[in-house]
Amino acid sequence: MRTAALLHDIGNMAVPEHILSKPEALTPEEFERVKIHPRVGADILRQVPFGAPVSELVLSHHERWDGLGYPAGLRGEDIPVGARILAIADCYSTLQADRPYRPARSESDAIAVLREYAGSAFDPALVDLLISGLHTETSSATEMVETPWTEHDQIALQDIAGAHREEQTLYEIAQALGSSLGVAEAMALIQDKVNRLVPFTTCALFLGDDEHGYVCRYAHGPGTEALYRWTPKSWSDLSLRIPSCADGRGAHGDDLTALLPCPLTFEGRLIGGLVIYHMVPGCFTDEHRRVLGRVSEQAAAVIYNSTRFEQTEHESHTDPLTGLANRRSLDRQFEVGLALAARMQGTASVVVLDLDRLKEINDTYGHEAGDRALRAVGAVLRSTVRQSDLCARFAGDEFIVVLWDCSPENEARRVQEVQNAIAAHPFEPRPGVRVSLSISAGPARFPIDGNTFEELLAAADERMYHDKAGRRSRNSGRHALARSERA
Repeated sequence: MRTAALLHDIGNMAVPEHILSKPEALTPEEFERVKIHPRVGADILRQVPFGAPVSELVLSHHERWDGLGYPAGLRGEDIPVGARILAIADCYSTLQADRPYRPARSESDAIAVLREYAGSAFDPALVDLLISGLHTETSSATEMVETPWTEHDQIALQDIAGAHREEQTLYEIAQALGSSLGVAEAMALIQDKVNRLVPFTTCALFLGDDEHGYVCRYAHGPGTEALYRWTPKSWSDLSLRIPSCADGRGAHGDDLTALLPCPLTFEGRLIGGLVIYHMVPGCFTDEHRRVLGRVSEQAAAVIYNSTRFEQTEHESHTDPLTGLANRRSLDRQFEVGLALAARMQGTASVVVLDLDRLKEINDTYGHEAGDRALRAVGAVLRSTVRQSDLCARFAGDEFIVVLWDCSPENEARRVQEVQNAIAAHPFEPRPGVRVSLSISAGPARFPIDGNTFEELLAAADERMYHDKAGRRSRNSGRHALARSERA
């Protein structure tokens, strides 16, 4: 009985792992495949000289008392008594363990299921015997019905359970990663699943190579701030060193003292590394390294595709010249923000900015200088406009800034700050020649000047051209570029 209990599912080696670990209900075809495992297990064990009918118990452990089981459809006492015992014990223990398709159930739930199926799936007398044995509190009774497991039995059972847990976890990772697009989403999943197999306190993802160095793209656990700031130059630096600083300490001041790195390779090329850390020195084993290597094999392609997806997503919403949001991103973000402002009865200021004299710069110094002037405006806007606000290149020499929940007084002050910052920015269209940049601005407020982007844009545009005309009038006695001076 002990041997049959240990080996009763050995025939699952003939069942594809994706079927055994499937979180949804099996199809009829998949269930037919599962039903071969008692016969396969019996065929394997029949060749082993146990000196007892172990293979018969394995063959019949899915037969039912009412004759509706498999593989032979045996009924009642035609089923070997050991197989009847094994079926009940298997159900009792399996119900109390986590499965891909359901969480573990309580002991009382398991007993209720046994009672429900006594007389149909299970021998009712044996169900009563098990339940009465579970409630027997005398150690002598326990000794009479149980023979202690040997240490060898326990180790073998742990090895089999560990192998199954590893396969199940790797399958779940593969299934979930198949639908994952973002790097952070993929890493959060890997971190959660790998912790079942390998103990660690901190998990990190570094992307890069030995030519360009590495950057931390994801970290979770103690010491993450230090990992995010760390930029190892080579794989040997990444795989042999733990950044040492106050931020690398745990919640109680403990240092990360052990690390286990695993390279990520895609199409034969190193793209980064998955690294786990622990506060217990020397805690990682070769077995842990093997398991993490298997996870990395699955994760490498997903992480590579995730980075390409994020890069493509970023580029589709970013102006390539200035690095600001483009018109597509502006439309999408403004629509969401305006709906929120309307719902919360907030305000929004749409400010149209137009770089003055860009045509003169292009005509005098060339279009490359004009592009650098636009990039300079983009850099000033990124450093001046709040991150909570919206800043985009609209078209040509025009930019849009959206200020959320900004009073008229603060709006005027912040527009002036942007104009002053651009005027103060040193710009050299060619080496040794300095030109003062300037930008015209026109604001429009929601909901006073309009309720849609088009209405607000039209009002802001009109005010911007009024501001530009005023600037031209003030500078009518002198040519802007005539004020260029040698640096």
